[in-house]
Amino acid sequence: MLKSTPWEDIKKGDTVIYHDAQSDKDNKWKVIKVTLKGIWDGEKVQFDDEDNTLVRTTRWLHKENK
Repeated sequence: MLKSTPWEDIKKGDTVIYHDAQSDKDNKWKVIKVTLKGIWDGEKVQFDDEDNTLVRTTRWLHKENK
């Protein structure tokens, strides 16, 4: 994300998405892009993926479009 891009206004209780890249289980050289979805609790969001990814900044998050 560019520094000049304004942060999204994410508030407590908002459903957010996070884009991540992970190694393929069968081929460690292959990278897979994944999208995680969770709820911002005001200071962090912990996703229920197998790594229990934790994000503590809204800079990397986007609101889910409904």
